[in-house]
Order: sequence, then structure tokens, then C-alpha cells
Amino acid sequence: MSQAGLPVQTEPLATALSQPPAGFWIRVVAALIDYIIVLAPLQVGAFIAFSYVKNLPLFLLLSSPGFVYIVYKPLMESRYGATLGKMACGLRVIDQQGRRLSIVAAYVRFLPWLVTAVVHLITLVWVFSLPQFQAVSGFLELGRLTQQSPVHSLNTILGYVFMIDCVTAAFTTRKRAIHDMIAGSYCVWKVG
Repeated sequence: MSQAGLPVQTEPLATALSQPPAGFWIRVVAALIDYIIVLAPLQVGAFIAFSYVKNLPLFLLLSSPGFVYIVYKPLMESRYGATLGKMACGLRVIDQQGRRLSIVAAYVRFLPWLVTAVVHLITLVWVFSLPQFQAVSGFLELGRLTQQSPVHSLNTILGYVFMIDCVTAAFTTRKRAIHDMIAGSYCVWKVG
């Protein structure tokens, strides 16, 4: 309260701005660590489900980005302030007041991955529904089938949008990607 009894305006970004921003390349390293820890084992399982079992529910459960990752990234960033990869690199994700993200903000931040995952899911369900899928014996043939998907062009466009979103972090002053700006989040070095 000020002397006149009115609330004093505080700078809402003071805490977030006082934290050193995490650069683009360290965020790439953190994402690679997450990939190795979380997604790579799932993709091995997805390969087995695709190549040998040809089981759609199992393949969808294990395929990249995987249902596990859809829960993992937002939950870790809202609950612990970082994914395992970010923790290993000494990074954390905060809101404008310097606190951990709410689960809603974490999912807003996750939107590029989520939209990509939904389109990927639609493509996989479509491919598995094709009669010629049962004759597919390798990923090259699977790639040819996915190119025939009605959402293949959308998938390609989303890939470019996703790349632009992430690369934006290399060029903004606070090293914020577009998804950070939308969610009101900052990826910073963990201090203390």
C-alpha cells in the first residue's frame, strides 16, 4: 500500500527478468536428453509393435511423440518446473512471477507438440485402417503410405511451424520461443 492507501504497482516481470535466460542450444541439449530418456525407448517399442505385432493400440501408445510424452512434459514442468532434460542441464521453466507454471500454462506451452501429436495420431489411425498396411514390411513402405494420408500436407506444414516456433528462441532477447510467449513462460537457468 502506498501512503495514499492505494495499492503499489509492482513490476510483474521483475522476477522472471532477473533470471538469466536459457539459450537456444542448451534447450536443444535438454530436449535431446528428454528424447533419449523418454521417447527413444518408446520408439523401440513402437518399432516392435509395428513390425512384428501390427497392433494399432500398442503402436499408438508407444509411437512418437507418444501418449506418455503428452503427459510427461506439461506435468513435469508444472509440478517440478522442468523436465528431466532441463533438470540435467540446470534449467527451469517459470511464469512471469518466477513461479512454476500452472498445469494450464504448461499445456498452453505444450500446444505445438500437442497439435503435432494429434495430426500424427490421425495419420497413424488412417494408415493402420488401410488394407495394404498388413502387407507393409518396413518403415520405407510405411512412409509411402503416410504420404497418401489426407492430412500429410498439414503434418508437413505443422513441422515447419513447429520448427519456426522453437528456433524463435535463438533470436529473441529473453530467448523465448513463440510457445513461451503465448504461455507467458520463460526458460531460465536455475539459480541457487
